[in-house]
Amino acid sequence: MGLLSNPTRQLEKYFSRHPNVKTIVVAGSFGRTSAFRALGQILGQAYTVTMGVNRNIPDIPDIVLLDFNSVSNFPNITPDFTVITSVAQSQSAGQTSEAKAYFDLANRSRHVLINREDVPSEYVKFLTNSNITTYGDELPANFYFENLDENLHGQTGNFVNPEGQRIHVHVNLLGGHNLRPVAMAVAIAHFFEVPPEKIIAGVESLHPLPGHMSVGRGTNGSIIIDDSADTSVLSTQLSLRTIYALDAPSRILITGPFDPAITIDKNLISEVIIIDPKAPPQPDPIFKIFATQLDALEYLATRLEPDGIVLLEYHLPDITISKIL
Repeated sequence: MGLLSNPTRQLEKYFSRHPNVKTIVVAGSFGRTSAFRALGQILGQAYTVTMGVNRNIPDIPDIVLLDFNSVSNFPNITPDFTVITSVAQSQSAGQTSEAKAYFDLANRSRHVLINREDVPSEYVKFLTNSNITTYGDELPANFYFENLDENLHGQTGNFVNPEGQRIHVHVNLLGGHNLRPVAMAVAIAHFFEVPPEKIIAGVESLHPLPGHMSVGRGTNGSIIIDDSADTSVLSTQLSLRTIYALDAPSRILITGPFDPAITIDKNLISEVIIIDPKAPPQPDPIFKIFATQLDALEYLATRLEPDGIVLLEYHLPDITISKIL
């Protein structure tokens, strides 16, 4: 998948000259990078896929992936697919306006795919397009993943389409939230009639990006799950849910400034390490506060154990020794 430029106002001319090029637009408050990556890897097994268009390249792609911001102001472009990956939970006027803009584009698209897990139902009132497909990491989404096994090496199961057909595959990613963009890409591959063996090859080529639930070994044989690229409350909660489901003798959360909106299950988390020189004292002994990374690492050297899980919601590169996933 090549990364190409989008000259202003040239987009409409390009697609009028090349009507057979299919367009997929990705919109959302978060999750767009994962969506583009999954689409490129999976559709790229059977088609030529580019990110954006470039008039100076003579080879015409089969499919062009576009970001919402590149097409939202071009009313004459009718996307073949618009994907809405998410809408932020905030109920502010700005967020509502953002959501409405996503759905305005979706309503003039030929087909809409909506992440059933990360698009709050109150925003769906903006949708008038009846040609809609939902996706997610479980039922009742139209396209979903039937998880049969999850461990530190990823997840094994079936992607299931609305007709009940299954594609058995191993996904080298942890967490249901990381399966959602893959389910979306599998759904679009289904519409493009990509053969199952090519879908499987595309899915199995996906690996975690650094800081996106990437797994490694730490000192004393501990398991380090680095999720430091996205430390939002939602991402942290989803990542905690993932490590709760994994067998481990202990689970430690490492974070920067701690957001009290994060819910901690004290039956499943051994300690919460806060690295923040300005953090107020915490009455609960499960919380340990450190002013510097070095202080935290020195403490952790006495606490890490074989196969104990450490979830990094704070960038702490020195804690990982080798990669697993």
